[in-house]
Amino acid sequence: MGFTLDIGQQAPNFTLAGANGIVYSLRDFTAPNIVIAFICNHCPMVKGTMTRIVKLANKYEQISFVAINSNDDSHYSSDAFHYMSSFADAWGMKFPYLYDKKQEVVQAYGAIRTPHFFVFNESRQLVYRGRLDDFPRDESLATTHELEDALNSLTLGEVISAPITEPKGCTVKWAGKDEHWLPEEYCDL
Repeated sequence: MGFTLDIGQQAPNFTLAGANGIVYSLRDFTAPNIVIAFICNHCPMVKGTMTRIVKLANKYEQISFVAINSNDDSHYSSDAFHYMSSFADAWGMKFPYLYDKKQEVVQAYGAIRTPHFFVFNESRQLVYRGRLDDFPRDESLATTHELEDALNSLTLGEVISAPITEPKGCTVKWAGKDEHWLPEEYCDL
């Protein structure tokens, strides 16, 4: 394996505090399938996709959605935990928004950008990883819809035609690293 989870690998477990004051573990999400989105509060690419993420979560009520903020807030103070609740409220997020302060979960999954999406089937095996679409800043300019296509295929029991796409967005902000740092192994995408 490179830095990022490979298709077919199991979802790493986690226990993280949510912006809503509840602590969640992977086992708390009981829907057959789950989407884990690594996002943050400051990134313009995340802000450009939030309406679409919320729409997908509402459309696929049979799929658990969870968002995780793993950014070290020394880079952008707006990514701090105490701002996450107001961010979630502002975008109408009805799904949990969790804080990965120690950056253990982002490292286990191998997310490199915000947003970066991981989709797991009923066996919690990875079936899709990558981006929402090809233009995260502006929905009107998007010409592809890879995440939605993957979710459609998954719910219909079909093979996902493009299980890996390259995420588009800001780099994850790692503690003790330059703001634009990427792991050497990131080329596995």
